[in-house]
Amino acid sequence: MANFWPFGSGSAESSSRDVEIKSMDAYDPLRNFMIYGAQNNARTPKTCLDLYDQSLAVTMPVRKIADKLAELEPIIIKDKAKITKHPILDFLRNPSMDHTRYLFLKQIATYYLVTGEFFVMYLGNGNSAPKEAYPISPQYLSHESSKGFLTQFEVSGDLLTGLYMRDGRGYKIKNGPDLRTLTHHRDFSTRDNSMMRGQSVLISASNYARQQTLGVMHNLSVLEKGGRMSLIFHFENDMDEDEFTAIRSKVNEQYAGVANAGAIGVTAGGKLDVKNLSMTNNDMDWSKGLEMATQAVALAYNYPLQLLTVDASTFNNLSTGVEMLYDDAVTPLSKIIFAGIQRDIGEKFGLGPDEVLTYDEEKIPTLKRRTLDEVTKVKELGIESDNELRNRIGREDYDGGDLIYKPSMMVPVGIDVVTNDDGIDVGNNES
Repeated sequence: MANFWPFGSGSAESSSRDVEIKSMDAYDPLRNFMIYGAQNNARTPKTCLDLYDQSLAVTMPVRKIADKLAELEPIIIKDKAKITKHPILDFLRNPSMDHTRYLFLKQIATYYLVTGEFFVMYLGNGNSAPKEAYPISPQYLSHESSKGFLTQFEVSGDLLTGLYMRDGRGYKIKNGPDLRTLTHHRDFSTRDNSMMRGQSVLISASNYARQQTLGVMHNLSVLEKGGRMSLIFHFENDMDEDEFTAIRSKVNEQYAGVANAGAIGVTAGGKLDVKNLSMTNNDMDWSKGLEMATQAVALAYNYPLQLLTVDASTFNNLSTGVEMLYDDAVTPLSKIIFAGIQRDIGEKFGLGPDEVLTYDEEKIPTLKRRTLDEVTKVKELGIESDNELRNRIGREDYDGGDLIYKPSMMVPVGIDVVTNDDGIDVGNNES
């Protein structure tokens, strides 16, 4: 016997073919991914960047870390001395017609933080220093491999597209002039023996990011539609298991999920009892969930929790939070990015093996203040020479600076002796 299907024409048995249910594909791909793609969260650069675009829990720590990284002033360190004038530093000030140093570094940092990898395209004769450099979004690159190693990348999109074959440390465009070199830098990955693509930290944190984004979408949907948030669908007539499963599936498709929150059901005929569960606005109070999601993603990026909220904030813990931001997030990221750039083009700009591309800590007020505080305390102890103190703040030695001075009025008042278990003097602890 065919049972009446209250949500469209036909019976429960034929409803899967005859009933038109609003497809989630009518919405943007991100929403489709968030609702159906839970098993593959943040597994591709595209889904990672979608989370960055839509989830404030991801955007906030990533942007702040990338902004601070982009503000760093590159320098070269050689034998503890700072070099501020060098061709590679000039190149990084204006890496292309379309990029300042700030935008170039921020773009690279953002791609790496979000997707776990970054790509740079260098333009110019492959045997000499490049003329320009462009970051390439990881979502526009597909790869092929052989015997566990990457062999080529294909760049799509609208910038420097083409097929690039592996050539030494980089990838050269196939069947074209030797004017483009693509380089790839990746984070550790648990897949493919970590020999292919990078792995985003959002793989483990994506559910928290989705929780925050879905909560916003859910509440907006309820507010826009003005309906209740939860319903019970009760059918008076008994059904067999197959009929019940089919109807329950259709009900969920039409009324469950974030996109359908607040939808009002309209039916005709049959005996159907729809009961309101007396939901109130308290059900929309998801601030605790938002707070937990934000904190979880921030921890994944080593972003200090002191900087997430102003609740009970003090000058001391905010100052400590800024120091932690550099120590735990910005500095490790800077080592990855600057080491990657040096590997790509350092030799072409004449960098030697004893020269290191890094950043100037003295240009960062927070770090400079902390260093000066440490030097002041060490100086008060009187255990280091002037040259040792100068080295702590990046200053060069001077002649005569290796002496350690003590106040002239200090005189010995005794000798610290060491005795054995029988109380016999065995000498002082200076020997």
